[in-house]
Amino acid sequence: MFRKDVTIYFENVFDSINIVINYLKLEDSALLKDAIFMRLQIIGENIDKINKYDSKLLKNVSEIDSLIALRHKISHHYESLNYLIVYKDIKKKLILLKRELKIIYKKINK
Repeated sequence: MFRKDVTIYFENVFDSINIVINYLKLEDSALLKDAIFMRLQIIGENIDKINKYDSKLLKNVSEIDSLIALRHKISHHYESLNYLIVYKDIKKKLILLKRELKIIYKKINK
């Protein structure tokens, strides 16, 4: 069961990363900002779930703590977030995260 549960969390992260990267190509709007922030919450939540199952799995993955913290900020302090700061380098971070998680995902699904 462990492997199946964790696999779902990884897949949720991958799907949300792909969606955010596609959203970043669109014209800016309030609806788009909300959609991106929702997907960032999903990424952070699923990373947190993976971490709770086995914190060793993600120990060498960069930006884990900052993405979980961002999820908490979006959830609890949404109105005070500056989307320009969030957008500034989120695409780079997500591409790197996806690359690092794919390596782990392949190892646990051998």
